Amino acid sequence: MALLAAGPGASAQTAPPVQVVIDACVPVARAEVLRLARIELGLGTGGVFVGPSTTVVMVGCLGDTLSILVDDPVTAKQTERTVRLDGADPRARARLLALAIAESVTTSWSEVAVNPRPALAPARPPPPARVRVAVARAVRRRVPSLRPEARWSPGLGLFASTRSLTTTAGRASLWGGGVRAPVALSRSFGVEADVAVEGGSLEVSPGRISVSMATAGLLLVWRHRWAAWGLRAGGGVRAGVMVLAGEPRSEEPSSGASFAAPWAGPVLTVGASVHLPDGWAIDLGGELGGTVLPVTAYAGEQTLLTLEGTWVGVTLGFGQRP
Repeated sequence: MALLAAGPGASAQTAPPVQVVIDACVPVARAEVLRLARIELGLGTGGVFVGPSTTVVMVGCLGDTLSILVDDPVTAKQTERTVRLDGADPRARARLLALAIAESVTTSWSEVAVNPRPALAPARPPPPARVRVAVARAVRRRVPSLRPEARWSPGLGLFASTRSLTTTAGRASLWGGGVRAPVALSRSFGVEADVAVEGGSLEVSPGRISVSMATAGLLLVWRHRWAAWGLRAGGGVRAGVMVLAGEPRSEEPSSGASFAAPWAGPVLTVGASVHLPDGWAIDLGGELGGTVLPVTAYAGEQTLLTLEGTWVGVTLGFGQRP
């Protein structure tokens, strides 16, 4: 008898309990079959644990064929499949049998995703909810068509930001943060809206100009995820209100004033994220934009600076991803 299973300390999200029994008459390297089946089913490497919620797979001989019998307490049914190995390359038999085991288990488990509430309740006691969740995740990992489409799935997070603006008097560096609300439209595309408040200052010949702005961004993004990593890229627009306040040097016989003006421009964005348990994520993003609605500051009839041209922004965020 050979066993592969999830231990009680293994993650229920990735390792539903499975026991595989391979009869000695089966002409394969049993340890290799179990190793490959573990990979195919996405099982963990915890200690062996067999309980009432364990799916049991028995592989035995029926003449010149093999029988793969799956006793599945998760869906309260048994399924059997017969296969032939005698015509396969001996070097590939372990791999082929492991695939057949994984396919048989997945087929039985797929009822959890396809028909989670059968018309008649099974006579067996139901497995713990954590086991059903683990089984559903394992099935959807192996069968992409059973993965639910993410539609209008919202998220929410906070971010810190820095932005460098091009002006006629040099570059102005702003620091701040805001709130971001990503919404998944499908598995690959989504919309991101954010509100940010940032501030900084810039030296000019009569003194200093303080720059404060509140902006809102609206972006259409493409997203892709590999296990715990994610990438996104897209574009949109950022617009808001900029407040400039003059601070003359103490020796200057003049006083400062402030004014507010609209500011806007298109933006491109790219980012990478690390996905944490329970839907949380850490995100590092970048922006590149161009000002189409510039802002100019004056000292009397003299132009002190104009905020125009490109800007570059960096954000570091934490929150719930859709």
